[in-house]
Amino acid sequence: MEKDKVSVVVPIYNVENYLEECIESILNQTYSNIEVILIDDGSTDGSGALCDEYKKKDKRIYVLHKKNGGLSDARNIGIDNAKGEYITFVDSDDIIARDMIEYLLCLLNTYKADMAVCQCDYVDENSKLIKNISNVKKTCVSGIEECLKTLLVDSGLNTVAWGKIYKTDYFKNVRYPIGKYHEDIYTTYKLVEKCDKIVIGSEHKYLYRKRMSSISRHQFSSKHLDAIEGAEERAEYIGRKYKGLKKIVQATIISAANHCTLKMIQERCMNITYIRLLQKKYRKYVKSYIFGSTSLKNKLLTISAVINLKVVIRVGIILSENKRISSWIQGKFE
Repeated sequence: MEKDKVSVVVPIYNVENYLEECIESILNQTYSNIEVILIDDGSTDGSGALCDEYKKKDKRIYVLHKKNGGLSDARNIGIDNAKGEYITFVDSDDIIARDMIEYLLCLLNTYKADMAVCQCDYVDENSKLIKNISNVKKTCVSGIEECLKTLLVDSGLNTVAWGKIYKTDYFKNVRYPIGKYHEDIYTTYKLVEKCDKIVIGSEHKYLYRKRMSSISRHQFSSKHLDAIEGAEERAEYIGRKYKGLKKIVQATIISAANHCTLKMIQERCMNITYIRLLQKKYRKYVKSYIFGSTSLKNKLLTISAVINLKVVIRVGIILSENKRISSWIQGKFE
């Protein structure tokens, strides 16, 4: 199995305190035929220098220093320089289990699949386990439409780039959108569409680090609405090409709107422009969502948002003073 080289792409920006643990977890993989592409995205701390130090220690490491252009730009440069038959992504403050790559490749080979996925755990800033994100059974999904459906309903196959292994060729005409938040929404479905078979592993091999300074902790801005734009772009494409998935994919637009609403509550944002835009989206797509298989809690949020989103956010801000409710809102971003 070690005949297949795997490219590990790591976009890096100001993660000096976590980078060493991340790189070590990659270099210590049980599967050794890897190339590690470290893209220093204009870091202003010691991250770039640390990359150069590691390059001297291990010939499998390639370092690219560039002007800051964001996560998508860094990932794209990593893709452009990848020489492996397979590719996987690791965020530079995260950690992977020692056998993650071997595990994913074994899934690919056993099921003759086109993409393999592992599950994820949360760790805190000190690498202490917080909780499991998911608890799914090993599943093999066959057929393009069924693979897309599994992605849309988030049944063990989620939108994030990491925790997966892909055929590098699948990125031939696919790149991450520069300057967008929630860049994976714009991209992952294009990769899934290239797959006839995807295997979803049950084991937790990716450790996602929750940091107070991460992108999800930023104050709410128009960039957070990229989630809705990406969901609409995805819905337009999938709904047109796969008629049987039209209602399901349209419902994901409301899911993106709910995410934005909860984020506004979390950040105590009462921006009228954002509220009006969000309410317009709710009213446009509400039927696809409330008649779907989503939870009653999310249906109630959606119906309330259709009636008066401003009141929903205002009440949500007041209720978020309650620790239990605040924890539930926070959980939506985990």
